[in-house]
Amino acid sequence: MWDIYDSVRINGGHVTGLWTDEQERCWSVVVDAVTTGGARFRASFCMPAASLNRESPGTHWWLTLGCLCRPCPHRPNRCPPMRKPATTAGTTRQPYPVPWKSSEIGRVVEDYRVAAARAARAGFDAVEIHGAHGYLIDQFLCDGVNQRADRYGGSTENRCRFLFEVVDAVVAEVGDGRVGVRLSPLISQGDPAFGHAFFGATCTDPEVTYGYAVSGLNERPLAYLLLTEPRVGGLLGGPDDVLPPLRNSRYREIYGGALIGAGGFSPASAALAGESGAYDAIAFGRWFLANPDLVDRIAQGLPLNVYDRSTFYGLGPDGARIPGT
Repeated sequence: MWDIYDSVRINGGHVTGLWTDEQERCWSVVVDAVTTGGARFRASFCMPAASLNRESPGTHWWLTLGCLCRPCPHRPNRCPPMRKPATTAGTTRQPYPVPWKSSEIGRVVEDYRVAAARAARAGFDAVEIHGAHGYLIDQFLCDGVNQRADRYGGSTENRCRFLFEVVDAVVAEVGDGRVGVRLSPLISQGDPAFGHAFFGATCTDPEVTYGYAVSGLNERPLAYLLLTEPRVGGLLGGPDDVLPPLRNSRYREIYGGALIGAGGFSPASAALAGESGAYDAIAFGRWFLANPDLVDRIAQGLPLNVYDRSTFYGLGPDGARIPGT
């Protein structure tokens, strides 16, 4: 994922960026190397918003909506621990989020557009707007986070406004069919699979909210829509396991373009999802870590190496990479 400008760096800055001439130049070298053999390469733009840590070195303070969670009664100016950071130092307390002014939101939309222009000049084939997983756009969508009283909060239409403004700006910059969007629709509390909310981002009417968002995206000339299944937080079994029924297949009736699923898929469950027509394609993440030749293995029916989480990498407090985080 790419941050879009230097006032926002997730987890102390270990996500790359695309906001300077030097970054654009360096990425053009990477893009050339990746695409020489015919591969396609896209840039995924993410803004973490209220998941930021103000105390991270080099991080400026630009948060968005107001309440990510209720203030801690013992420390009212701080939020309670919400997640384990990518360090060995344990869970950190996040500062209480501060809302943007309405007039500042247009600047952020423009930053998305400028980042998209840089990505196009660097040679990326497409741009993905990461509106999922409790990051900035998802926080606008979720009324459990979005406590705004202006044109970006309150009604479903208002909470989806920022998403549509960003998408329209990026599409206008790079062209039709070159922009994808990622969302992570939540499910209602009555659903047996309920229980996973990213960074505490909750929504009282998820079917209505995400249905409206997907319907609006269906009217725009996107390359694809990628949906994370809500089971993504669950433990995965072996590569042949078939997981519980899909929860996001309902959006297939709303979205007529290329629909991609992600979140806990095995090759077996991916095949079933494709055969049923629920998705046009399936995205893999964790399986690629242990199987860099994943596509060939699936195509040839070869067994997969099961990934080992203890070998995953994060950052220590000194910025050094450490295993098992």
